[in-house]
Amino acid sequence: MNKFLSFFIFPILFLFGCERASDFNGIYNQQINFSKNSPNLTDIDTISRALINLDNKNALKKDLKNLYDSSWVKQVRVKTTHPETVKIDVKEYQPIAVLNEKFYLTQDGNLINPGKVNIKLEIVYLKGSSQEKENLLKVGHQVQSQLNRLSKRISIIQLSSDDTLRITTNDELVIVMNFRNFRDQLDRLEEFISFELISGKIDLIKQMDLRYKKGISVYFLS
Repeated sequence: MNKFLSFFIFPILFLFGCERASDFNGIYNQQINFSKNSPNLTDIDTISRALINLDNKNALKKDLKNLYDSSWVKQVRVKTTHPETVKIDVKEYQPIAVLNEKFYLTQDGNLINPGKVNIKLEIVYLKGSSQEKENLLKVGHQVQSQLNRLSKRISIIQLSSDDTLRITTNDELVIVMNFRNFRDQLDRLEEFISFELISGKIDLIKQMDLRYKKGISVYFLS
């Protein structure tokens, strides 16, 4: 399978006149290839505009820095394939969570702020200290492994200053835990889910509170 999705852009160089067109050394066709991601997060025009100064290394360096600082683009590689075409390979960051509705956490652990996102991303919303982002994801991953049994997906993980952890699923089930002592609570969650799957009442539960040393406080839908 082809690793790249190809798009072709034909900048209208003649708008700048013949002298401006000659600055591009005859290059008028950009072939922009995205690494295989789904979906592509950066629009083609943004990338094309950032690469308008291919013949000017200083300007190109500045334009690429601006592109990296304000978009999902992680890496750009430019190669001339023949006198009238350049091949541009684009690699994007892949978000796995958004922190405090502003910074996006990528697969390689970076926090980026690409600005406005025009597509809906099915990722986890983290609310809390950026210093705890990795631990929050770790806890979320372990809780999600239990929620998979219920066909539920975590949408929000919120950590309060008193270490109260609130995990909300896509269908608004709330799980409350103590962030500093979640191991024992996770075991109780697993046991409770197994029991309620047998009882058939799991879909009637609105909230589970596991902060108690023994047992679970359960709130049912009215």
